[in-house]
Amino acid sequence: MALLRVALTGGIATGKSYVRTRLAEHGIPTLDADVLAREAVAAGSSGLAAVAARFGTGVLLPDGSLDRRALGAVVFADAQARADLEAIIHPRVRDATTTWLDRLAAAGESLAVVDIPLLYETGRDHDFDRVIVTSCPRSHRPMRPSTSFHAWRAPPRRSSGTNAST
Repeated sequence: MALLRVALTGGIATGKSYVRTRLAEHGIPTLDADVLAREAVAAGSSGLAAVAARFGTGVLLPDGSLDRRALGAVVFADAQARADLEAIIHPRVRDATTTWLDRLAAAGESLAVVDIPLLYETGRDHDFDRVIVTSCPRSHRPMRPSTSFHAWRAPPRRSSGTNAST
């Protein structure tokens, strides 16, 4: 039996982690692409070396790890810098995901779920047999940490709120 490859995606604070956790509790193998993205630029990794080569040592902390705040200040202010960062991280996440899925297929698993927040933005939707999309009205979303600056913030509000679920 072939492995059914399922992508799990959705906006910020729409329940992706909750769904992934519930699926894992039922014995379904799951993987979090955000974790892979962090591992791709972990201290001592080739990804971090590529980031430092592109953005300079100003994006590194004294211990040699990534200064996410400094990098965020650069990539969120410059579209080309962000594209350059994505060109470093996304292939590494793709490769790690493919390796994980191939290993599960070889082991005879029938189902696997990968939590990929940027599924469509990275063109990964065609790599999966099915897609689960989480959704939640903004008014029900919890306060979330800002991934770029580690500061707590509320989800952005829409100025015209005729459809609160988008």
